[in-house]
Amino acid sequence: MKKILVTLGLLLMFFCSYAATKNSILHYSNTEINIESLNKVTVKKSYKVEVLNKFEEYVNKIILHYSPEHKISNIEVIVEVPGSKTKKYKRKDFKDFAADGSNLATDSRAIILDIGANKFPYFINVEYEKIISGTMFIPDWDPQENNTQYVKEASYKIINNTNADLIFNNYNMPRPKGNGKNYTAFIQNIEHFDYESYNYNSLDYYPVLEVNCNKFEFFDYQGSFDSWQTFGDFQSQLFSNSNTLTAAELIDIKKEIPFKENKLEQAKAVYDYLQDNSRYVSVQLGIGGWKPQETGFTHQKKYGDCKALSYYTKILLDEFDIPAYYTTINAGKYSFGKVNQKPNSNFNHAILTIPIEQDTVWLECTSQSNPFGYLGTFTSDRYALAVDGTNSKLVKTRAYNKDDNSSQSKYYINIKDADDISVEIEKTLSAIVLQESGLMNFDNLTNVEQINRLADVNMINNFKMTDYKVSPTTNEIVPKCNISITGDIGTGFTKKGSRIFFKLNDFFTNQEIYFNEAERTKPIYLQYPFTKVDVIFIAYPKNYTVEAPVKPTQEVTKYGEFNIDYTVIDDNNIMVTRKVAFNKGTYQVAEFEALRTFTQTIKQKDKEMVVFKVE
Repeated sequence: MKKILVTLGLLLMFFCSYAATKNSILHYSNTEINIESLNKVTVKKSYKVEVLNKFEEYVNKIILHYSPEHKISNIEVIVEVPGSKTKKYKRKDFKDFAADGSNLATDSRAIILDIGANKFPYFINVEYEKIISGTMFIPDWDPQENNTQYVKEASYKIINNTNADLIFNNYNMPRPKGNGKNYTAFIQNIEHFDYESYNYNSLDYYPVLEVNCNKFEFFDYQGSFDSWQTFGDFQSQLFSNSNTLTAAELIDIKKEIPFKENKLEQAKAVYDYLQDNSRYVSVQLGIGGWKPQETGFTHQKKYGDCKALSYYTKILLDEFDIPAYYTTINAGKYSFGKVNQKPNSNFNHAILTIPIEQDTVWLECTSQSNPFGYLGTFTSDRYALAVDGTNSKLVKTRAYNKDDNSSQSKYYINIKDADDISVEIEKTLSAIVLQESGLMNFDNLTNVEQINRLADVNMINNFKMTDYKVSPTTNEIVPKCNISITGDIGTGFTKKGSRIFFKLNDFFTNQEIYFNEAERTKPIYLQYPFTKVDVIFIAYPKNYTVEAPVKPTQEVTKYGEFNIDYTVIDDNNIMVTRKVAFNKGTYQVAEFEALRTFTQTIKQKDKEMVVFKVE
């Protein structure tokens, strides 16, 4: 699917809705898919699109991917620009590029034609044909290019000449009509749309039809989507002969990995060895997108992709009698909904599942710096397929709760004068809050990068940092990091006559979550829960008195909780505590107003202030 599945969670950040303009019109689109056999699929497509303005960034670039298994047999593009001669383009007019420059070796390529016209509106007519080897990946039908495109009409036809059954998943469109062999679908008058905050899930917006054959061929292998067990058995076939480590190599490897009595500690030792002796390099040749490289090759070259490194680590764990399962997953911060209970091939990554007695551990084998067992937003809290032949099964990776994802901060503020305020800050960040801060691998950053990251973490207005210390991230499943910062605020407080105003939002300028739309039509996804606690100690001179303290408040809802406490320590010291926590949840439109009211309450209460009077 060309649209990325982006389901917005939350974590010290937000994505706001915006007003989308209509930049193009799809006048018609005709797609015909002919499944000639389980080893051959022909795709024919023709469409006409009108580019309305210079802001269209997608449809004016014709991009087709190809490889030895996905061949482009024919393509023609006709461009009609007002006041200009009609132009025709053939395959020879396209530029040809490697499809992924991050791979060490790949046979996946793309041809690109950039129209680049500057008179609007203009029309692009495209017609092409592709021949696909195998039926593991039947192209989705998703005719609306992006959220700024209006679709007048689009038609779809699929012809099945095999004995396999077709499996359809339809979103925001009617289910195809047919007789078991031939199916058709038709949509029209699809409006462009605005994304709504905390929901970039493409399947909530676009008309999409996903298609699979319940029986399929992939290179020289046969597989089935009848169940996750049958699909897992197919994947097991792909690495059945991939372990080529020799007995001598295994003996040498085990000499370098210290023996531990505890299974969890032994797994950590194996993971340390992997991180010290390998690096991630992607090789995508032929079936390499799904079949791991041989373990002997990975060991000798000391590199591999996610599949190779995961399978290599599995074999090493086997040597220490630690069962581990090669696990395919759809990785990405907002891709946690792509794999569900219905068997499919929506995977783009591989990790390891280790069912240790204390708890199941998942290993990200491509990182040289990841804490042991930490998944983060890349692969946490989603379904994955633990591959074990006919015993394969869906597993749910670790979900980090609001106590795992936390920021615990203490601010020691010493007011010597309204224009002379020193500050000491102590923070402990953990799990996804730590990951999002950019401080997890702090020592690998440049000095400028370190200062910028700390400035993002510390949101005090007018703060000038004079010194800092960041501890190494702990090597734990829920990693932690301690931060110490010193500095001064200078003219940080508002001063009016003999009064000084200390506002909470002078310190907390980042509203954790807010909605800027007044109405809602899509669900709200709060995927990553968190807790943030800030304790502020304020010491002030004897000639200062507190004229107006912060008013304590407490709000507890199904969405989370928020409270502010105020404590007098002695005549010249007070303490303000602020806590905000949000729960994980998917909330329907009917709950939008209640959730928005909760976030607005937080915003209003953060305007509370302590008023000092100077004698």
